[in-house]
Amino acid sequence: FVGGTGRRGKKSRTAATKSLRTQRGTKEKLELKLHRQVSALMVCWDYRMLIQDVSTDDDTLTVDLSDGRSIAAPLAWYPRLWHGTPDERSRWRLIGSGQGIHWPDLDEDISLEGLILGRPSNESQKSLNRWLSARSHSASS
Repeated sequence: FVGGTGRRGKKSRTAATKSLRTQRGTKEKLELKLHRQVSALMVCWDYRMLIQDVSTDDDTLTVDLSDGRSIAAPLAWYPRLWHGTPDERSRWRLIGSGQGIHWPDLDEDISLEGLILGRPSNESQKSLNRWLSARSHSASS
C-alpha cells in the first residue's frame, strides 16, 4: 500500500478520513474568515466609521478613526511603508472618503477593512523585489 491507496488504486479508509477532515477544516476556516469580514464591514457601515488621520513612526502605523478609536499595526506588515522614508510615509491621502489610505510616493494602498481585520500586506516577494529594485535605480539616477 503506497501513497494512501490500496491495490486497486482506491484511497484507503484512513486517507479518505484525513481528506474529509482537511476539507471540513478548510470549510470551517473559510466560513470563519467570511464571518469576520462581514462583521468588519457591518461595523464600518453601522458606525459610518472612516479614517480621519494617519501617522507612522519607525515601527508602527497608527490610524485614527471617526468614532474616536485608533488602530495600530506594525510597519513590518506593510513592507513598502517600512522601506519608505519618514518623509515619504508622511505624504498620504485618504481614498474612498476615508475608507482607505494611499501613499503616492510608495504606491501603497491600505483599506480600513484590512486594518480592522488585522490583515498584513499580501504583496508577493517577487513584486516587492521589483519595486525595491526600481526604487534603488531611481535613487541612484
